[in-house]
Amino acid sequence: GNQTGLWVLTGSPYRVSGDVFVPAGQVLTVDPGVVVEFAGVADGLYVDGTLVARGTAAAPITFTSDKVAKAPGQWKALYFRVGGTNSVLEQCVVEYGAAEGWVNELISVDRVAPLLTNCVVRGSRANGISLFGADARILNCQFTGNGLVGDGYPVLMSADSLATLRGNTASGNTNNAIGVLGNFTRTGVWTKDGMCRTL
Repeated sequence: GNQTGLWVLTGSPYRVSGDVFVPAGQVLTVDPGVVVEFAGVADGLYVDGTLVARGTAAAPITFTSDKVAKAPGQWKALYFRVGGTNSVLEQCVVEYGAAEGWVNELISVDRVAPLLTNCVVRGSRANGISLFGADARILNCQFTGNGLVGDGYPVLMSADSLATLRGNTASGNTNNAIGVLGNFTRTGVWTKDGMCRTL
């Protein structure tokens, strides 16, 4: 259904069955410490407006599956879609999505520029984040254990994505590197990042 407003800690965990949409022009704010659990492989969160999920070091926000035994591919993804604006993921954990047959990443970014800072992206069936013509800012994030079921990257980006990647680390992924595919359609800069180091 369409959701707007505030997901507060007292309501946590929030269990998502079916797709949830944040409509264009609407803002969904998630409180620190909230856990969002996705019930199945057909369930995801689509952001056509704005998602503001600012956790803290002591109370991160977690997007995960609702299974007791967590494994890659148990839900779809967080989708940031063209037209959305000013979304923020800060001190968030996003894990165990990228359901086979649905999506190849935990976080899908299509021609928008969300800010991800101090997040942990782990246990994706395939890629951690995929960028499609997207100028996302990905800062001080940790990418671990992604793509172990498939051929995955911490970050896979189309060549027309001019992302800002700084201070990130990648370990235990199928490929501890930034993947690039497709053709250049504009001029820009690929930023230097620590993500290519195997830790």
